[in-house]
Formats: sequence, structure tokens, C-alpha cells
Amino acid sequence: MTQPRTTVYVSYENHFDLIWRRGWERRYEFEGKIWRSYADIEEAVISRWLRLALTQGCAFTLEQSLSLRKYLERHPEQVSLFRTLSQKGRFLLHGAGEAIIDVNLCSGETVARNLASGIGYAERLLGDPVLCAYHGDGFGSCAQLPQIVRRCGLRGIIGLSYCKPDASYWRGLDGSTVLTDFSVRGGGGFHDHCYFTPCPTCRGTAVLGEAACPACDGTGLDLTNCHYPHWDWPAPSESPIATFALTSEEMLPDEDLPRRVSEQNAAQDDQRYVWGTMRMYFDHFARSLAAVDNPPADQVSSRVENNPTQTGCYVSRIKIKQRARAAEARFYAAEVLMSLAQILDNKPPAYNALQAAWLRLPLLFFHDAVTGSHNDPAYWELLDMASEVERTADAVTIESMQRRNPNVRSIVPLTGTSTVTVFNSLSFQRTEWVSLPLAPSGMAGCRVTDAAGNEAPVYADGAYDEPPLPYPNPRQPIMPVGPGCAEQRTPAIVFLARDIPSMSSATFTIAPGAPLTSQPLDAIENEHYAVYWDDRGVKSIFDKVLSQELVGGNGLHAGELILERDHGDPWGTRSLDRPRVPLGQDTRFLGARQYGQVQEVRFGGSLNNNLFGCEKIPEIRGLYWYETVRAYEGLSRVEFDIEIFWQTENQRIRVAFPTRAASDTGIYSTPYGLVKRNRYEMTETCLWSPNGDWPAAEWVGTLPAPGAAGVAVVNFGTPSARIEDGVILYSVLRSPGYGFAQSLYAWDYPVPLARMADPGFHRFRFALTSYKDEPVAEGVLDQAFSMTTPMSAWQGSASVRGFTVEPSGVYLTALKPTFDGDGWALRVVEYAGRTIEATIGLPSDGFRVESANLIERKRVRLTVNGRRLRLRLTPHEIATLVVTRHRRPISPVSAEGGSA
Repeated sequence: MTQPRTTVYVSYENHFDLIWRRGWERRYEFEGKIWRSYADIEEAVISRWLRLALTQGCAFTLEQSLSLRKYLERHPEQVSLFRTLSQKGRFLLHGAGEAIIDVNLCSGETVARNLASGIGYAERLLGDPVLCAYHGDGFGSCAQLPQIVRRCGLRGIIGLSYCKPDASYWRGLDGSTVLTDFSVRGGGGFHDHCYFTPCPTCRGTAVLGEAACPACDGTGLDLTNCHYPHWDWPAPSESPIATFALTSEEMLPDEDLPRRVSEQNAAQDDQRYVWGTMRMYFDHFARSLAAVDNPPADQVSSRVENNPTQTGCYVSRIKIKQRARAAEARFYAAEVLMSLAQILDNKPPAYNALQAAWLRLPLLFFHDAVTGSHNDPAYWELLDMASEVERTADAVTIESMQRRNPNVRSIVPLTGTSTVTVFNSLSFQRTEWVSLPLAPSGMAGCRVTDAAGNEAPVYADGAYDEPPLPYPNPRQPIMPVGPGCAEQRTPAIVFLARDIPSMSSATFTIAPGAPLTSQPLDAIENEHYAVYWDDRGVKSIFDKVLSQELVGGNGLHAGELILERDHGDPWGTRSLDRPRVPLGQDTRFLGARQYGQVQEVRFGGSLNNNLFGCEKIPEIRGLYWYETVRAYEGLSRVEFDIEIFWQTENQRIRVAFPTRAASDTGIYSTPYGLVKRNRYEMTETCLWSPNGDWPAAEWVGTLPAPGAAGVAVVNFGTPSARIEDGVILYSVLRSPGYGFAQSLYAWDYPVPLARMADPGFHRFRFALTSYKDEPVAEGVLDQAFSMTTPMSAWQGSASVRGFTVEPSGVYLTALKPTFDGDGWALRVVEYAGRTIEATIGLPSDGFRVESANLIERKRVRLTVNGRRLRLRLTPHEIATLVVTRHRRPISPVSAEGGSA
């Protein structure tokens, strides 16, 4: 027998979509059958893999740590088996992190934490290093992902999909470079034609009587359609290695593959087939990986990011994006407060209830979750997850403060004099409004004073005016006011908390006061802006500081809605025919009033679509809107609060902010960074063809020019944006007419998609601000972070003081217990693109501080001078500091990346 020229490594793989056509943990009933969860599917697949590994010596690969976590939650006795198989090269857990999340639609901390947490978990559990990062099926990738990968100790990333680097290496925003070309000659295939319907015998219950259903082996799945089509072995070549993998999204592993491997080895000598994962041949890429810090110039991708793609996902099922970002902000605020309380009270670091809440974030931001490409049962499960994260964050906030003062309690609707403490979780001094609930029969008016007796501005909540505003359409009104409001809101008192220090609290006294009265206005203005309107909307926003008009003169009003034809599926627009209808022509002025120190102007409208049965656009059965524009005394911004009801298919709503910008190049916020992007147009109608929009994590702004200030518009969970002829356009709603991939692969797989078109009531918020030269130096990031991160609050007095950082443009974005429970990790990010020496202020004496990577390893001790630490940062750097006390009563915890 001759020596084989090629070793072919054979393995089973699977792309588990954790929440997409199914729920993650929830089974659901549809058409009289039970549809199993993805956790159930994964359990069936992994169990068969393990049996084949034990009986046939097979190998298999998992992408995501959450898949392994869930399986071991159900089968904890298998931990040692996974460790043994990993060490033998027959099991591999890729470096996708906890989940393959969408890395454009979340915060930078979630991108970093997801990867670090999942990698840390894998390495602690299995005892082997993760080989490289993984982002298979992700819809684009942000400019800071290479740095995040490198700071997790990895030098490459595989699986980049749809919009890919145009060379072998990808260099990100800060200059960090990763290898992306891990191509090896291979065979096998991705078989996604089987998505399991319920077992016809037990109708998906998995049982008959009191016994497991024999027809489906107790899985609840119809196993009769689990068959693999014909495939061929790789053709012989001179390559020393090749791969063969059978991959699917739901199918159980092909049990016939071991027999065919044995037969192929017996039938020929050119290639030797062995069971093994990427770990068995990873040395093949050693030379390319060694060059990652200095690759040949012609092998480096021309782009710092791999966007845009699947741009419909920036808009589809918009509530998921809004709720996920709100839950994320609430979680990180509670985490900062919990960690500070532990530090200040000399308690050991511990995650407690936040551990489970953290593991919900990678599910909320999963690439088929936050993107809106899932079915209705998954939609409801995700909304409940967001609520669960918020409830847990709120509970941890109160528990942390009750350890400092047992009299602290949650905010309840106020009825009389109360002491309230608010907490600023961000790393800069902050002035922001705080909303507190009022009992319906409580105070008619309020007086708010700080600890020094200074009175704080108080705003009445205009949502409870009497009498209510007129309806834009008498047949089907939107009712944002009064007791019939579609979005029922608790009566609230809103006050301005001024100059709250970095990561610190302040206490206020709320007492009965004179009722606020409503006064009509002809214009609204504060010390920064003056706002003027006509009967169709806001026609002028004048910057009083820069003495410049901000609204462009192209016929559109600021905040005007635009209706656009959008024939497509959840992933994107599938037609180039996209006529637009500006809705200013159907908008009417409803009134302008002042409540305390807030001024508002309101508009409303409805689409004139003609008579029943003779509609101009039959796919639109209802479209009504209210818009409230506000200016607050003491805040450098103009807010737009938009409420929409619609029932449509194949339509899109954009919100226009016309500016005087001379260029359509803009500044877009991305996770942990800012990038300049040019205007582009849609040219194709493929599933992944972008439609002209970009993802904007928090805000998008125009480039300033002589006589034209830069204008930034902050979004609250509506990240789809573009700049077109000087107009900032945010897409807020779309109504896909068909599910495409939801139904493409399994024709007898009915999918509940009633909510896919996003019918019903929606609320969107934007804030417009301006800058002369540099948005970072002029506080645009401060405003964006402040507006999208509400202050925490509790009744009672419990003070907290925290970390500080200087200068502006450097942010402390997270404070958390370390993965190993030996201290607290502090994240420091440079946003302005400068090499700079930052000064970090510590909350007290006696700290040891070390620099570390994102997994909190490779620690190097830093010099602390009293309560000050100087830290050199390079442009766009993401730094991690580990803070411990010199005397530390610390015990290990099972935090996100901690031991199993």
C-alpha cells in the first residue's frame, strides 16, 4: 500500500440557530401540534453525536457556548466526556462566544463580553484553548471586532458571511489585524432542507400514554424526513490535508457516515479519512497566523468593517431592537451599581441573579433575534426575555442598596413627600431628566430639591392633558393622551437631575407643590435652540449658540414621516421599485404648550387612502401618527417623540431630518467606535443586497462645514440610517410581505408570522443636537449615552461614589466582577481616535490595579498614586483593568465566563 497523499479530516457539524423558526426554551402549540424548542433539537443532535463518538470514534463541532451550556444543564454527567473528546481532537467548541450575535445592533460591551464570556467558559470547561473566533451566518461585522478578537487572545476569525473582507487579513478601526482565510480543500455539504415538524404519532408531545413515543424515540420530532441527499467524497489532490463535514441546521447526524468512511478507506490509497476536528490540522495555518501583525499589504482587506448587508434586519420587528437595547442599558447600569456597592462595602465580587440575566443578552442579540427574522412564538419569548432582564436588573439595584441602607425600597407611585436617590452609571458628570411614577390620585403638583436645598426644574407629563388633543382621524384614532391611551402610561413627574457625578448618586426630596399649568406658545426655545413650525411640521431649528439654521431648505420638515414602497422579506428589500410619499402633506398642527420648564409642539396626521374597497394602496389598511417635539430648559437638544399606528404590507416608514450638510458622508456610531461612511444606493435584489441604509448604534451625524454646523440625531433602538442629499433618514418601520427563508426549505412546515409585518401601535424617540467641529469633544457622545441610559432610582437615601475618567472622549463602559471572582473588571474605551494619557480616579484608597485582556488574563500590575491611575491609550483602544483590594476577602464565583 502506498503512502496516502492527503489526510481528510471528517467531522459532523451543525449551525444551531438558537432562536429563529422556534423558541429557545419554549415549545409552542400551533395547528394542534407541539413544536419543540431549539434546546430540544440541540439535545437530540448532541446526544446522537456523543453516541457516535463513543461507539464509532466520530468527531463533531459546536459553534456556540450557549449550546453546550444548555446541554450540560440537562446532562451535567457528560462534562468529563466532552473534556476527554476535546483533548483527543474529536470535539471542538468554536470561538463564537456565548452566541453568534449581531455585532452591529448591540453595544460594544455586549460584543466584547459575548466573545470573552463564551471563550472563557469553553477554556475553563474543556481545558483546551479556543483556536479562533467564529461568526458564521452573522449579518455583517463591526469595525472593532478585530480588536475584540485579538484582546481575547485569538489571531483569526472564521465564518464571516455575506459581506466579507476582500483579502485574507482584516484590519479594524484601531489597526488590530486578524486572519480570515482558513480555507482548506474540502467536501461534504450544508443540508438545510430538513426542519423537523412534530411527530405525527404523538403530535409533538414526545409521549404516548405514560411512555416515550416509539415513533420518534421520545423526541417529539418527525424523524421520517431526516435523510441526507447524495454527496461525493473530495477528489484526490496534492494537498496534504482536506476536510469533509456533513452540516445542517436541525438534522440529526447521518448514522451511515462511519460505515462510508470505513469503506472509502478500504477502497483507495490516495486519501486517508480520519475523524478529527480543526484542532487536528490547525498547525496548517501557523505561517499565516504568525504574519498577522505584519501581513503583506496586498493581503489586507480594503475595509475596516464588513457592512452593510441584510439591511432589512436593521428595521424588521422593530420592538425587538428597542426592547433589547433598553434591557441591555438597564443590565449594565445595575451591574455597575452592584459592583460599586461590593467595592465600597468591602464585599467579595459576586454575580448573584445577574448571571442568568447576562446570558439572556446574547439571546436577545442573536443574529436571528434582534434582526427580526424569527417567527411569532420566538418574538414573544424574546420580549419576555427583555422584561426578565429588566426585572432582574431592577431587583439587583434595590438589593445592592438595601445592604447599604435597609430602608431603601423600589420606587412606588408617589403620593406625598419622599426621599429619592438617583444613580448615574456613566463615567462623566451628567445632567438628565428623571421620570418617577405618581399615584393617579396623588400630588397635583411637585417641588423637587437636591441635598443642598436647590430646586430642580420640574416638567409635567403632557400625556395626561385634559382635555385630550384632537384625533387625526375620527374613525381610528391614536390616543396618546387620556385614559384611552393605546400605550397605557403611569402618570409621572419628570425633573432635571443636574450635574450628577461620574458613577455616583445624588439624593432629592420630592414634596407637594403648586400644580403646573399649561400655557399656549407660538414658538418653543431654550438657551440652545429655537424651534419654529407651520401647519405641516417643524420648518426651522435655529442654533442660538452657533447662530446657524440647522434645518435644510429642501421642502421636508424636521421629523417628517416618509412612506416608501418596500417589497421584501424580513432580511431585506427585494425590489428596486421604491416610490416615496412624504407625509407632511397629510400632517396637521395640533397645538403648542408649555408645562413647567418643558415646551412642546404637537402634530398629527393620517394617510388619505380613499374609500373602503377603493384604496389607492390596497396594502395599507391604516396609517395614523402623532408627533411631539420638545425643548427642555437646560438640555442641549430637541426631542422628537413619534407615535404611529399602521396595518400594512410591503411598506416602510422613514423619519427625515433635513440638514444643510454639503456632503452625504456621515459619522455613524458603531459598537465601541465611530466610522465615516459614504452614501451608497441599492443595485441588486438578492437576499443580502443592502438597500442604501447603514447600521447606526446610537447616532448618526453630518460632517460640519463652513456655514453648516454638524447635526447629530440620536436614536433609541432604531438603528437603520442613511444620509441622502443632506437629509438624515432613519427607517423605523417596515412590513415584509412574505417570510422567504422562514418557509423556503420545508414546504410542509407552517410558520406563525402574523406579527412579521409589525402591525399596531409603535413609539419612536429621536434627539437632535449640533456641533461646530468635533462631535466627541463637543459632547455628542455624552448626550447619546446619557439619553439612551436612564438613571437608576430608589426611594430612600443610600449614597454611592464611583470611578472617574479624564479627558473627554475616554469612557468607562463597564464595571463587573471578574470571570474568576478575584476582583472587578473595569472597561476603558478611547473614542476620539487619539493617543492620550487618561487619568482614572478610584473611589477610595487601597486598590491594586492590573491591565488585562478581555478574558482578564495576561495581567500586568500598574502604578497607582493615591486615588489616581494614569493610563496611556492608543486610538480607539479597548482596555481592561482588573481592580482588587490589597487585602481581599474574595472567593471564586461562577460568573459569565467562570467555571462550569
